[in-house]
Order: sequence, then structure tokens, then C-alpha cells
Amino acid sequence: SEAALAAALLAAATSVDANQAAAMRQPAGPSLAQVLRPDTILPLLRNKEIQERLFEYLPEEHRHESAILELASSPQFHQQIETFSQALQSGQLNL
Repeated sequence: SEAALAAALLAAATSVDANQAAAMRQPAGPSLAQVLRPDTILPLLRNKEIQERLFEYLPEEHRHESAILELASSPQFHQQIETFSQALQSGQLNL
């Protein structure tokens, strides 16, 4: 009957939503903040080749090593990395 079909479809949709919600609560791995720690990225950011690649994305006044290292060490940078990581893991960003 139509009522039985509707009930089955609703039950199936509800279980899919529950499975998706459970998957979203469980992080797939470490967060970006756990991976992009200062002790991990600062040595990379001291590399002249990497600095040259980054410079094209920075304003002129920030195109020097000390500015890059200061940014990567700032609490604001780490907060933004954590926020971005949470958005990726939660599915808010569908990349």
C-alpha cells in the first residue's frame, strides 16, 4: 500500500540521516591544527624556495621571512586553521 511504501521510505531516509550524522561526528583523522603545528611548519617556512612561493600571495610589506614566521606562530593563525579543519571534517565545506 502507499502508506507502507511511504513509511518504508521515511524509515530509510531517517537511517541514512542518522548514519551521516554519526559519520560527521567522528573525525576522519587528525585536524589540520594537529598537523600544522609550529614545530612542523616553521622549519618549512624558513626554506627560501617555499618563501618565494608564498610571497606572491602576500602583500608587499609582508614579503619577508620574519613576517611569515610571525604569522605562522600567531594564535589567530592557529584558531583559523582549527576553524577550517572543523568545517572540513563536519562536511560544511564540500571540497
